[in-house]
Amino acid sequence: MDNFQTPDMNNTSHSPRIEILEQRIAPAAVFINSTTGGYKDVDGDLVTVKFSLPILTTANVASVLETAPLGIGYQLQEINLTGVTASVAGIGITVTAVKAPHGIGDGRANVGDIVATGINLGAVIVHGDLGAIQAGSGSATKPAIALLDVVSMGLYGDDTQGASPALTSDIDGNLGALNVVGSVSNVDVHVTGAGSIGSLTIGGSLIGGAAGNSGCIQTDDGPIGPVTIAGSIIGGAGAASGNISSGSGHNIASVAIGGSLIGASGEFSGSVTSNGSLGPVTIGGSILGGSKNFSGAIIANNAIGPVTIRGSVSGGTGSMSGIVQSQSASLGTVTVGGSVVGGTGGSAGALLATDKIGAVNITGDVSGGLINADVIQSVTIGGSLTDNTNIEGAIYTNSGNLGPVIIGRQLNGYLASDAILTSVSVGGSVVGGEIDATTAIESVTIGGSLIGGAVSDSGYIVSSGSIGAVKIGQNIIGGITGSTSYSGAINAATTLGPVTVGGSLTGGSANYSGVILSGQTMGAVTIGGALIGGSAQDSGGIQATGSLKSATIGGSVFGGGAAYTAEIVSGATLGAVTVNGNIIGNAAHPVLIRGEGTLNAANKTDVAIASLTVGGSVTDALILGGYGPTNNPDNGNAQIGAVTIGGDWIASSIAAGIEDTGTGGIAGGFGNASDFQIATKPGGSIVAKIAGITIGGTIIGDADAGDHFGFDAQAIGSFSFAGTELTLPATQPPASNVTIALSPTTGDVNIELVA
Repeated sequence: MDNFQTPDMNNTSHSPRIEILEQRIAPAAVFINSTTGGYKDVDGDLVTVKFSLPILTTANVASVLETAPLGIGYQLQEINLTGVTASVAGIGITVTAVKAPHGIGDGRANVGDIVATGINLGAVIVHGDLGAIQAGSGSATKPAIALLDVVSMGLYGDDTQGASPALTSDIDGNLGALNVVGSVSNVDVHVTGAGSIGSLTIGGSLIGGAAGNSGCIQTDDGPIGPVTIAGSIIGGAGAASGNISSGSGHNIASVAIGGSLIGASGEFSGSVTSNGSLGPVTIGGSILGGSKNFSGAIIANNAIGPVTIRGSVSGGTGSMSGIVQSQSASLGTVTVGGSVVGGTGGSAGALLATDKIGAVNITGDVSGGLINADVIQSVTIGGSLTDNTNIEGAIYTNSGNLGPVIIGRQLNGYLASDAILTSVSVGGSVVGGEIDATTAIESVTIGGSLIGGAVSDSGYIVSSGSIGAVKIGQNIIGGITGSTSYSGAINAATTLGPVTVGGSLTGGSANYSGVILSGQTMGAVTIGGALIGGSAQDSGGIQATGSLKSATIGGSVFGGGAAYTAEIVSGATLGAVTVNGNIIGNAAHPVLIRGEGTLNAANKTDVAIASLTVGGSVTDALILGGYGPTNNPDNGNAQIGAVTIGGDWIASSIAAGIEDTGTGGIAGGFGNASDFQIATKPGGSIVAKIAGITIGGTIIGDADAGDHFGFDAQAIGSFSFAGTELTLPATQPPASNVTIALSPTTGDVNIELVA
């Protein structure tokens, strides 16, 4: 058989019985020449193994090409160069198969292992499956393998190998390029030492299995060039199964996956990990987290990006599963064609960076998912930021700015910046969600409503600093019982405003529900609908610790069932207040409109309330100038501008710089001859004055015994009601209190001019 030629290996004139007999008695590997050997494959294909250097002899061909009978031919279990005495440095290997005439073969030849330990190889080309390869001398200047080009790897497991099967490839040095036409399954391609992988191209998928590092391509201490996988990366039960990983401190140039990145039950299964930086990442499908930590993950120690995921990012039950994470640097722009969906594992379904995340664009929702970094450049969500069952959907920064943020639909998750939140736009409603910033929120626009929930800080816009312009297209609705405070609320620790609400501001059954609050000044507040007090204290109201530029209520003001509900108050100057409808409180909890004044001795005037205009009637209300928190009287110089009421004045009082009889404050009602000027007078001789009062309808008190109502000031510029102009004393303030009765029917409403 020394002169056996490859074309004769499947001569169709032989009967099958004779052919099988010849296989048993003939050597499998045939010497053709010093660079070429051949054999018949398991399915009858005619296989040629060609070397780029003349290493074959008739004596060594069987040991170089180690085969075993299988099927109707032989399986090439191993190409072994370790015993070759000729020079083999840089040798290339090409394995090709030709389908025999009228044969049943597939035109491919599978190789169990290529053993070239300590030997640098040139191009290695296998027109079939390769189980493993051992090569390389550890040279820093010459590649361990210049090119490895195969149809598939590990497709047949270790069935193609010999007595000591192993699917681990150890490559000591650089691998110039790894090109696989089909899939890589269950093998571990391990580039050791300081070796790198110049490029990696897989036409199918990278598939992990039950063993650790199965379906794994990794370097110990070297970079990996561009990675292109037409199919998916699929993890298995083994740790780091279905994984691509670069060595310590080294980069992966880029990753393009046509399918999905799928985690499983092994840690780091279905993952791409770079111990340096990771360049552009494109995934045609989705990232799907598994049941173990870091499964279905893209992780780099340094920077990543940009990242494009045409499907979704979904967390699993494993911690940090279904994630894209830069562990110590920045994540570039991120585009997700689907949604970011949280899993039950901690921080599962997430986009994460230690430093900064660039512009994030998500076509779908962030549903229980997480976006977190020190700084986030911008976030655009086509759908909603929402919780997923009990998993909070959250976007927040740890120490820097966030925004702008655009949410196309609803927000009922958590949106927060540890510094400045530049701007927020929500196309739908904020339902139980929270918008929070430590330094400032520059602006908020909500197309729908701001709605509190059954827990504190729900439906809540809050800043430990300032909040800029806020626009809400529909309503602000306070939360229900179960929420202790701050639900359906806007709260700025410093300045706020302006605020525009297209619908109504409605308090709930929790304290500070349905409220607008500022710790310093507040801009103009415009409520298109009604202001409605709730059943809990401080529910349904507008409260500024500093000045409030103006307040306009398009509908009516309705008092609630507890103290300080449906109130409009300022701890300095309350600007023009306009209520197009009615003000309707109740005897137990009157509607409160209050301004404290400037409390500045250098001023010549001290306006507490610029003006009050009500289109309808006023019932059970207190209009107070010179009163501070909890209605504490502290400014005897307070002044109120023009008061104009279109309808009736019923069981209500107005006072500028005046305290109630005997008990002080407002406890006993106004309109008594013994009412007196508030003792604290920071403005000295500034007169506590009301510019003028015009009431279109009648003035009445109520039938209850012992109460009384009044229009109290040191001076009132003019007073008319029901079309009648009253004549007031020419000298104001008077030398002693002057009482003018206004309601003979009930006998409990007076003008009280205080000395």
